[in-house]
Amino acid sequence: MRRYLGYIIILITVVAVAAVIVYGLTRPKPPEVPPETTATPTQPSNPQGAIPGDLSVKGFNVTKRDEQGNQVWSLQAGTEVKVNADSKQAEAKNVHWLLQQGSDTEWVVDAPQIVIDYETSRLVFTGGVKVKSADGSRRFSVPRLTYEPNSKKLIGEGGARFSQGGTVVTGERLVVDTKAHTVRLSGDMQAHIGK
Repeated sequence: MRRYLGYIIILITVVAVAAVIVYGLTRPKPPEVPPETTATPTQPSNPQGAIPGDLSVKGFNVTKRDEQGNQVWSLQAGTEVKVNADSKQAEAKNVHWLLQQGSDTEWVVDAPQIVIDYETSRLVFTGGVKVKSADGSRRFSVPRLTYEPNSKKLIGEGGARFSQGGTVVTGERLVVDTKAHTVRLSGDMQAHIGK
């Protein structure tokens, strides 16, 4: 038996090497993972107040329709979009939003940022929001604007400036009731009437 011990060791080694080679050739290749994208050095990867995202997209359009298929609002975002499945929210930058009343555009909103709660359909615009009526006759600006889909109200907070014709009114809070077609300002109001 001692005489064959060398041959047995060589045979076991050859079988082990062959098994490793066969395994290496037959195992499935792991899926290719695209490289992670990173923020440019001039932008923080997660700005303060931003939701962490599971999915990022550059530039997109969204249209919200009612049960009859009529357009309720449409949104265009020009740059980064983040979606977080856990919080059921999406965040977008450089936003242009149109609120419809029937087939006509009623309000146009431009904002640096929006957070969309896709469970409640609530929209929160931030970063210096500029709003105008479709005909441009009424305009207002606020730091933060919330669209409440159930009541169809636009709620501006943090200081509002509303203008129509030669009248300018400022206040802490502004509420646009799109059903009743009214605009209400409250809190430390001041008005300038005339041209």
